[in-house]
Amino acid sequence: MPAAVVAIGAAWAGGAIAAAIGLTGVMAAVVGSVIAMGLSAVGTSILGLNNKPNQPSSVGQESSLLLQNDASPIASIPVVYGKRRVGVSRVFLKVTDSNQYLHLVLALCEGGIESVDKVYFNGEVAWSHDTGIASKYDGVAWVNAHLGADDQLADSDLISAMNDSSVWSSDHRLQGTAYLYVKLKYNRDIFQGVPTIQADIVGIRTRTKFEQDESEESNPTLDFTTGSASGPRVLYHYLTNTRYGKGIDPSLIDADSFQSVQDYSDDNPIYYYANQADQDSDTKTQLNDRYQCNIGLDPDTAIFENVKKILTSMNAMLTFSGGRYRLIANKVEEPSFDFNKDNIIGRWDISLPNRNTKFNRLKVNWPDSSQGYQPTITYIESEQYRNEDGNELLEQSIDLPGTTDHTRAYLTGYINLAQSRHTTVCSFTATYNAFNVAVGDVVTVTHETPGWDGKTFRVMSIGLLTDGTAQVTLSEYDANMFVIGFEGRPVPFRADPATLDYGFTSSVPPPTNLIPITEWLQDTTGSAKGFINVYWDTPDPSSSGIISYYVVQYKIVDTDNWISVSTPINYTKIGPLPAGYTYDLRVYSVNQYGARSSYLV
Repeated sequence: MPAAVVAIGAAWAGGAIAAAIGLTGVMAAVVGSVIAMGLSAVGTSILGLNNKPNQPSSVGQESSLLLQNDASPIASIPVVYGKRRVGVSRVFLKVTDSNQYLHLVLALCEGGIESVDKVYFNGEVAWSHDTGIASKYDGVAWVNAHLGADDQLADSDLISAMNDSSVWSSDHRLQGTAYLYVKLKYNRDIFQGVPTIQADIVGIRTRTKFEQDESEESNPTLDFTTGSASGPRVLYHYLTNTRYGKGIDPSLIDADSFQSVQDYSDDNPIYYYANQADQDSDTKTQLNDRYQCNIGLDPDTAIFENVKKILTSMNAMLTFSGGRYRLIANKVEEPSFDFNKDNIIGRWDISLPNRNTKFNRLKVNWPDSSQGYQPTITYIESEQYRNEDGNELLEQSIDLPGTTDHTRAYLTGYINLAQSRHTTVCSFTATYNAFNVAVGDVVTVTHETPGWDGKTFRVMSIGLLTDGTAQVTLSEYDANMFVIGFEGRPVPFRADPATLDYGFTSSVPPPTNLIPITEWLQDTTGSAKGFINVYWDTPDPSSSGIISYYVVQYKIVDTDNWISVSTPINYTKIGPLPAGYTYDLRVYSVNQYGARSSYLV
C-alpha cells in the first residue's frame, strides 16, 4: 500500500493521539487517520475539541458576530449554510435629495444563497419576501435583496437614484456577494437613527448529489437542495469550494461515504416528545433530516476549525485513508474485523477512562432559532453516572454552532455524555492483516493481555512501521449510546433549567435592585449611540449556592425579540443602541448546578 499524505491537520491529529497514549516505534508512513472529528469520546478526551466547563463558549461570541452591524466596508463576510439570521456590513452610504433619503448597500454573506426571507429593523420585521414592506414602513423604507450569484446585475433602483455612473453604475454588481439595498426616507417619528438591520436567510445552495463534476452548472443531474442544509452536503461543498473552502479536488473525496451518511440522515428521522403531555402519553413527533446543519462560518477562521464545526452537526468524523477523504457517522454498526492473538504482535499501550475524560453533566451551547439565534444553554445530567463518580460533579462543555433546535442539541449532547463513559483507547502493533480494515471501521478485540473478549472499538489510525508491521490505534465503541432519537426511545421534552432538580437546590433567588443607567455617545458622523449600564445586587450565596453567571436580556418595548448577554459579574454594558427607543430589561442568575432564578425586572 503506498504511503499517504495526510492533509487538513492529520499530522496534528495523529500526533495528539500518539502523545495521549504513548505510542512507540518508528513510523514509516501514516496509512490512514482520523483528521477531524465532531464530538466523540476521542474528540473529548484526546483531541481536545471541546471546552472545559469554566472556559467561555465560542457559540455566544460567534452568534453575536454573525448578528452584528459592521460599518467597515472591508470587513469579512460570513459563509452561511442553511437557515440563519445575519447582520450586515455596510459597503455604501449616500444621502440624496437634500438629506431626505438615505441609501445603504449592506453585505450579508458570501453569495449563491437560496433566499432572503425577512429583514428586521431594530428587531422587528420591516420587510418579508412574501409580503414586501411592513405597513409601519410603507412609504419610508424600501428593500431590495440580492442573492449573490456570480452573474448578478447591479441594482437598477440604486442606479436610478444615484443618477451618476461615477457613484453607482451597472458595473457595481457585487458579484458573489449577497446584499441588501435599503432606502430610508427621513421621518423623525419612525427613525431616530439608522436602525440595526438583520436578515433571515437561507444560505448557500448545495447539490443534492455528490458528483465529481459538481462545478459544471450545465449538468442536469446536479439539482440544488432547498431549505435547511444537510451536514454531509455542507461539508462536501465546503471541502471542494475553491473560493472560501479547502478547494479539494472531488476525485480525492470518497463520494460514496458522503452519500452513505446522507442516506442515513434521510432514512432515520429523529423521534421526540413535543411537550410534556405527549411525553406522558407516549405521543411521538417525527423530525426529518437527522443531520441538519445551519451554520455561519467566519472565513478568517482556519479551514480545519470550520470543518470541525460542521462535523458537530453530524457527530461525525472525517478520515483520510487509501488516498481519499471519507465521512463516517457515529451510529450503530456491526464489527467488520476481530483483532486477536493471531494478528496482534504486541507493544500494548492502553489509556483507561479517568476523571479528566469522563463526565456526568454536560453543558451544551447552541444558537436557538426560536429565540432569534441567540446563544442558548441546555444541560444534560445523569444521576447514575454521578453516583458512579462518588457524587462528584464532573462537568464538560460542548459547542454546537450548526445546531439550531433543542431536539438535535439534546440528542447530540446525550450521545456525548454517554460516550464520555467509554473512552478507553488502545494501541498495539499488528501483522499486515491490519491493513484489511479502514480508519473508522468498527472492530472487536479478543486478547488475554487486557482480558477483552470481543470488546468493540473504532479504528482511529493505522500506521506502517519500518519493519512492515502495522501500528493500530483504537477508540472504545458502544452501540448502546446511539439508540436515543429513534422510535423506541424518543428525545425527551425540554424542561426549563429552573425546574430541574439537580439534587442540590430547588430554588435560586433572583438578583435584586436592578439599576439601569443610560449613557450617550456621539460618533464622528454625528449620530448618537446609546448604551445602558446595568447594575444589580447579587443574591444571598447561602440560599443560592455559587452563582456561575448572570443573564441580562433586553428588547425594544412592544417587540418580542429578547437579546441575551451573559456576564460573570453583577454589571454589564448593553449597546451601542439606536436612539429614540425604550427598552425592556430583565436579569436572572444561574448557579453552579445550572439551575436558574426567576427574572428580576
